[in-house]
Amino acid sequence: MSPTVLLGLFVGIALSLTASSGHAQNRPTPPAPPAPTAEADSFQQAQQLLQRGNHERAIALLSGLVDDYPNRLTYQYELIDAYEETKAYDQAIALLEQRAGDTPSVSDLADLGRLQYLAGREDAARDTWNAALEQYPDRASTYRSVYHTLSTLRRFDQAVSVMERGRDALGDPEAFRTELAHMYSLAGQHADAMREYVALLSTDERRLRFVRNRLQPFIDQSGDIGDALAVLEEAVADHPDNEAYLDLLAWLYAEQEDYDQALSAYTRLDKLQNTEGDRLLDFAEQAANANAFAVAENAWQTIQTTFPETDAARLAQKRAGDLAYRRWTQAPPFTDEATRFASEAWETYHAAVEDTTPREASEDYGEMWMRIAELALDTKQDLDAARRAHAALSEIESYRQERALLSGRIALRAQDLSTAREAFASLSTGEPTTAVERTAQHRLALLDAYDGGMENAKSRIEVLLGDLSAAVANDAIALHAALRHFAGPDSTHAALQYYASGMLYELQHRWSAADAAYEALITEIPRHPLTERARYHRAALAVHLEGVDASAQALQTFATQFYRHPWADRALFEAASLLEHAANEPTEARRLYMRLIEQHPRSVFASDARTRIRQLPAS
Repeated sequence: MSPTVLLGLFVGIALSLTASSGHAQNRPTPPAPPAPTAEADSFQQAQQLLQRGNHERAIALLSGLVDDYPNRLTYQYELIDAYEETKAYDQAIALLEQRAGDTPSVSDLADLGRLQYLAGREDAARDTWNAALEQYPDRASTYRSVYHTLSTLRRFDQAVSVMERGRDALGDPEAFRTELAHMYSLAGQHADAMREYVALLSTDERRLRFVRNRLQPFIDQSGDIGDALAVLEEAVADHPDNEAYLDLLAWLYAEQEDYDQALSAYTRLDKLQNTEGDRLLDFAEQAANANAFAVAENAWQTIQTTFPETDAARLAQKRAGDLAYRRWTQAPPFTDEATRFASEAWETYHAAVEDTTPREASEDYGEMWMRIAELALDTKQDLDAARRAHAALSEIESYRQERALLSGRIALRAQDLSTAREAFASLSTGEPTTAVERTAQHRLALLDAYDGGMENAKSRIEVLLGDLSAAVANDAIALHAALRHFAGPDSTHAALQYYASGMLYELQHRWSAADAAYEALITEIPRHPLTERARYHRAALAVHLEGVDASAQALQTFATQFYRHPWADRALFEAASLLEHAANEPTEARRLYMRLIEQHPRSVFASDARTRIRQLPAS
């Protein structure tokens, strides 16, 4: 290639690059956003002034904007609102009339009437609203606009009149049904409201939830909906196959705590809907949660007799047992009430599991057997019954951990400590994460302490201190405190072993053996700090060995002799509880609660003590 050609190529490339570069440099840029105008700035400033409550300056700015821009409705509305906030109703009315001119809209008239009403000109407001209604009497929106204005002013009777007038004018008896029903309720015309709701449900039963939601606030507020119930009862009588009517009636009975009528209505509803007791189950649960226990029990019994051999009947039997079990766990110990509930739960659960075949075994089945085992160990002292529950749980894989823990508990109660340790150890293969694993870990720590392995026990128990919300937390804290603060000067840890023995014997319900272990600690190592705790345990154990009165007296003696001990307040509270609930001595119990508050005002028991004082008679 000749030099001339090469030179031409270089020149062409250079020119091309120059053009390309120039094109890039001259590429058009997007237009800059428009700069804020003085008008926009003034409006924004007025809004900020209104928000800060500086209405005078805001009104001055808005007035200027309205004068300068008479066609901007936004400024006019903002100024009207500002006038209204400062109760300058005359100015607001004048501006609205000026804006509306000779042909005001229905909305303008509704608003004008509202301002006139706020200014105290009720007759003028009524005339203005009538003018609004007469402007377009054949439009539903006309009546809704005025109705909405009246409802915001809480003029419910007038709002009702507007809706009724609109219904007549439109010739539509179904018009404004939901609005009228709500206004009737607000005006206290509950029977009329119910008639509207009945008519609504007659055409669309799916609106039942809507109707309930509308009625709920009025029931919550006063519990009285006047003659509305009679209207609904009449509708149910006239249309016995209407599920929505009957459902609403049953719900209203329950909400007004007329549980006998609710039970009857839900029974009919179950039959009508062919739901085989499901609605009654829900009702029973509602009653139980409201502490209407007799009603719940009656409902469960009705399910079993009315819908036998159904899933609902089996579940009703279990839930009856659940309620008795719950009441047992909540009842004060050592009372006839606690004994009665435990027996009810025991009998009901046994009847329920006997009606369940292995093929039907489920989570509910497993839970019942676990609670039977709990009752067997804690109230019946029946190891054979606990073993039967353990065998039944083998059919449910999801209860594998609970079954292993139960195995350890049974062995512990049978004084077979090696088997108990083996069962608990099977649940302690890593960091405990479940309630079952934490309980097993605590039991292993106690067994270690009983055997003299204090360091192992301490290591196990420290793992449990990370979750103080766990059910076993209090037991873990008590054992950890003993292991940490009361180790002996020698390797035998004699005092700790006595103490751990007493705690283990208490778990085994060996009350005499536990008392003997604590007594040995007190008599053989009298200067050891653990002796004071041992004395507390002996005082608490006396309820099993000598009775309620003896234990209450021993706990009071402990609180007097060792008033600086961290458990002195607990001793007083336990003594008062025993006297209040088990001994039925409210006056003496109240005296002890008051003593607790006076001597230990910062106690964790002080709040509960105050509650009990308020509920007990002064003398």
